[in-house]
Amino acid sequence: MEKDLNFYIDVIKNGLNNVEKNYYQINIACESASIIRERVFCYELYHQIRKIIEMKKISFSLNGEIDKRGHWEINESNRKNPDFVFHEPGTMDNNIMVIEVKGKIYYNKCLDDFDKLVCFVEKYNYKSGMFILYNRSFSELYKKIANDLKSKFKSKEKEMLENVIILCKKDFKSDIEQHTLKKIVFEDD
Repeated sequence: MEKDLNFYIDVIKNGLNNVEKNYYQINIACESASIIRERVFCYELYHQIRKIIEMKKISFSLNGEIDKRGHWEINESNRKNPDFVFHEPGTMDNNIMVIEVKGKIYYNKCLDDFDKLVCFVEKYNYKSGMFILYNRSFSELYKKIANDLKSKFKSKEKEMLENVIILCKKDFKSDIEQHTLKKIVFEDD
């Protein structure tokens, strides 16, 4: 790995902090309200992270939602497509991070995302998984899914769960909250 994991986490956090307010909720023509559109947010986040990668001359690539069909190591029953993959293309030796992004707390989708992140870290040699939640705080996420995360991942290795990072950014102006899946699952230990 070119740099330590904290370097890449900081790159992503800087990119997240550069996403402007109008990407958190999109104004729509037919109503005076705005709506959350994850894809629009992800495209801008991708753009901001790529700008940082180019400026810092990082040799690893950020790719959006790579389809894993036909991948020689990822079998069809386990095929999952993360929102972003931070890696060195063409090899399984330099997999930095898989990233999932949500703009709302969809209970089942969030649990599926954590399954996906744990799977990639545990089975496919990724150094880390990251769950990014925007428009909501960590406490909101915690209240909705912490008990299920605890029961689902209690049997996993603590060290591996330490490498599943959670970033929450309530709104454009708020600070990023950073936690780990280990903190949620083993907080009472």
